[in-house]
Amino acid sequence: MRADPGNAEACRRLYALWFRPFFADPAATARRRGDCCAGAPAALSNGALVVGRHTMASLGDFGRRDSLRGVTTTVLVLHGSREVIPLGAAAEWNAAFPDARLLLLEGAGHFPYVEAPAAFFPPIEEFLRGRWPKEAQGSPPSPGR
Repeated sequence: MRADPGNAEACRRLYALWFRPFFADPAATARRRGDCCAGAPAALSNGALVVGRHTMASLGDFGRRDSLRGVTTTVLVLHGSREVIPLGAAAEWNAAFPDARLLLLEGAGHFPYVEAPAAFFPPIEEFLRGRWPKEAQGSPPSPGR
């Protein structure tokens, strides 16, 4: 991408590698929709060389968990059991909200709606109907589960 940042095929190869660890089953990456690299060469170049670098730099020591304590609605935090982001991070988000529960989706990675839709959508629908999914826990499950 650095050698030819407007090259859509190089962009697709990069994203194929980038997405792989976020899926419990690497073959599930083929079920993703959309094309991150469908833009014009100038847009791809801008994204590769400018946007990502400045976006990440602008975050600094980004943290808003303390401000979440004022949220007055219920919150369902979802986390795949095979997610590359540690379960502790989801547990911190869960603890940051005054009325939240954590749902661990067994066997799922970072994109459970793509690789485990049968496990993902029913609890979401239950939550949107105003009920906690039965598997959702007020305190996080232990990491060894």
